Amino acid sequence: MNQPEAEAVLLDGLQRQLACYARADAAARDIAECVGRGEDVSAGMDRLTAPLDEAARLGAALAPVKELWQHQAYRPGPALQTLLRQLAEAVAGVAERVVVAQQAATARRDLLWPQLEELARAQRMRRAYGAGPPP
Repeated sequence: MNQPEAEAVLLDGLQRQLACYARADAAARDIAECVGRGEDVSAGMDRLTAPLDEAARLGAALAPVKELWQHQAYRPGPALQTLLRQLAEAVAGVAERVVVAQQAATARRDLLWPQLEELARAQRMRRAYGAGPPP
């Protein structure tokens, strides 16, 4: 495979990866919002992991071309350089959104923890004194 052919394959595969990261980014934003509202995030997690899994599969399929590229010491053209920069920014964006979602989940947990502790204490007291469940 010559350089133009390898670059065409990389451009196609990396553009598809970029689309995956765009979908993952939107899902990560939705997860952070759901956590903030106290909603279930399981559907959002599926919407996050599916495109990341797809991006990983695409990356694995591109591995032989990347290896050839490196072995032949090819230099990327302007389109590939731009796409690589966009891809790096997209990956960083998804990572940042995941951190925001994780921080929102931690804040939500910290907000609820005292309430859970109080409920557990009240339940232990009811059991200790033989009282039934609250009305």
